[in-house]
Amino acid sequence: MSRAFTKAFEAKFNRPPNAVAMEGYDGLMVVAEAIKAAGSTDRAAIQEAMRKVEWDGTRGKIHFPQTTDPAWKFQQWPEVPIFVIKYTKPNQPPADAAILWPR
Repeated sequence: MSRAFTKAFEAKFNRPPNAVAMEGYDGLMVVAEAIKAAGSTDRAAIQEAMRKVEWDGTRGKIHFPQTTDPAWKFQQWPEVPIFVIKYTKPNQPPADAAILWPR
């Protein structure tokens, strides 16, 4: 999914996507999947569907566990990929920026 998204993004915008572009795409697609699963745009139906959605996004499989052990995991995407990136010049492509974390 990441490679296909990157290819499409570069074709349209003539630059590589950053994490914000991928996050936006993933977020919109997860909501769209929940609407599709709910068969409705009713808020309560979408909320219920979000609890069950599993979607392979640009940043991995997105899901929202209903477990309360541990409490922090409840309805949170536990495997969200996090990077700390150091940009050193304006308009620097993400591929040219240093990843500070994880090492």
